[in-house]
Amino acid sequence: MRLVLCPPKREINVKCCIDTLTTIYPRVIESIGTKSGRTEVAAAICICIEQTFTQGATCKEAFGAAFSKALSVYIESTQQLVNKAIAELPRLHDMKKLIEIIKTHRLRILI
Repeated sequence: MRLVLCPPKREINVKCCIDTLTTIYPRVIESIGTKSGRTEVAAAICICIEQTFTQGATCKEAFGAAFSKALSVYIESTQQLVNKAIAELPRLHDMKKLIEIIKTHRLRILI
């Protein structure tokens, strides 16, 4: 396995995440208008970014496709479970429990 290290391209990756979110997760703009929606979107981003970097797709050329795939899989397989767990939180700002939810619902996509 060959590891390719690319210089950080944060601006490109952030733009890619925003474009992908608004395309694949069209309710994202509506969701961030509420506390629970912001928590759900933050969890989705954390779970998908973790999968993206696990795949080793940190280069700008590979990042977009890997993030897009992770978000698609997340929405199809995991989103309802995560949102249900978030809805059951007694307090949305309970970071320890939110981190537990994120860790429990990690994606593992075979390349």
